[in-house]
Amino acid sequence: EVTHIVKQDAEITRILRFFSQNVSQIEIFVEGKPFTQFFPLLPYCKFDSEVPKEKFSLMVDRTNAKTKCDSLMRESQYIISDLKVNYWLKKGLSKFVGLCQ
Repeated sequence: EVTHIVKQDAEITRILRFFSQNVSQIEIFVEGKPFTQFFPLLPYCKFDSEVPKEKFSLMVDRTNAKTKCDSLMRESQYIISDLKVNYWLKKGLSKFVGLCQ
């Protein structure tokens, strides 16, 4: 009985760790009511430095809600492209380095 509980606890811990590392959330207000939206963090979306976040934050026009939304959508495309390129470069380089060893 105790070992079963310990195994369950370890499994729950593993599951929670997975979700904390691979799922994120955003709070969206619709008609003044907050809604939490969860979404998967794709491998290339896991920031390995603060530079993309800072650049993204600096580039967004926050003059009003419309410009903020438009700017977020526009700038997100550039950031996503950069993240994808960096991710695939890292993946490719790690495979190359692995082959050379």
